[in-house]
Amino acid sequence: MKKKKGETIQRVQLTGNAALAAGTPLRIQAISAGSGNGWEFGAAVLQESLPLWQGAECFVDHSWTERSVRDLAGICSNPAWKA
Repeated sequence: MKKKKGETIQRVQLTGNAALAAGTPLRIQAISAGSGNGWEFGAAVLQESLPLWQGAECFVDHSWTERSVRDLAGICSNPAWKA
């Protein structure tokens, strides 16, 4: 993360718990159109990619290395585009 003049960057670690009834879906926002990490994500391309999100594993981290099942938050189902 690049720091701009006069800007303070702080990093905190948050933890939490959630209790959902079995089978209760949890909505997430997986990605949004725009720039991120040096990539440009166009709205049309993301909308066309919806079928690829069905069954995708959702992890609680953004590690580029090997992932562990302990970090598995869930499996994406019924992906939808919200403009």
